[in-house]
Amino acid sequence: MHDVKRRVPLLVGAALLVGGASIPAQAVDTAPHTVRVVKGQGKEACSWGVVCLYENADRNKGANAPMLLTNQNIPRLGKYAFDNKAGSVCNHTTRPVRVYERAGYKGPSETVKPAGCKNVRASFDNKASSLRLTS
Repeated sequence: MHDVKRRVPLLVGAALLVGGASIPAQAVDTAPHTVRVVKGQGKEACSWGVVCLYENADRNKGANAPMLLTNQNIPRLGKYAFDNKAGSVCNHTTRPVRVYERAGYKGPSETVKPAGCKNVRASFDNKASSLRLTS
């Protein structure tokens, strides 16, 4: 009986530690991280909560072409076969997004405001290699 009295507080303490440790992790980020490459065109093909890179200017105007949709940072667009392919960007998030010419968020960059869409500048066309949501 004496041995059981010692184990109960230890078990309760362990349960509280495990439960307490999981609460902040859930509160920090509950949205699933996703990256998908699909075919589509137009601003409406990019749903709220994601950033869309379109292969062509004007959001793949006139063509059902590849587009990358994500809600996370991507240090290497080549991992998704989208390196050096972006002609336009839609940012349907509440944070600015920056696309970089080189992998690992390096080199010249282009920024798209929250809730904005734009063609990348001519000197940056088909040069994006990484993407980062900023604050």
